[in-house]
Amino acid sequence: MTLACDPEEAIAQDASNGVQITLLGHPHIMATHPDLRYRKLAIRAYESGDKAAALNPLRKAASYADKPSQAMLATMYWNGDGTPAVRRYAERITTRRRCGRQPSTPG
Repeated sequence: MTLACDPEEAIAQDASNGVQITLLGHPHIMATHPDLRYRKLAIRAYESGDKAAALNPLRKAASYADKPSQAMLATMYWNGDGTPAVRRYAERITTRRRCGRQPSTPG
């Protein structure tokens, strides 16, 4: 499959998010990158106010070594955002990921 687009159109400037690649929303990209798909689902749930529903997709995205998802998940556990604060889980996520090991997360 080829993506027909002008490379300049593939990148859009967004002041709130810096440079954003618009191709990430392409159905083929989402179908072949479950980490991005799960992260997108989590962000939608979180932004809609259902922070507890964001946890499971974040766990799945983090299990694919998606660094932004790992950071969001650790922050949610640390702050008790959508879940009771369990700082040992947040520390486990950040420590083991830094050491190259994948931790098991609760849930």
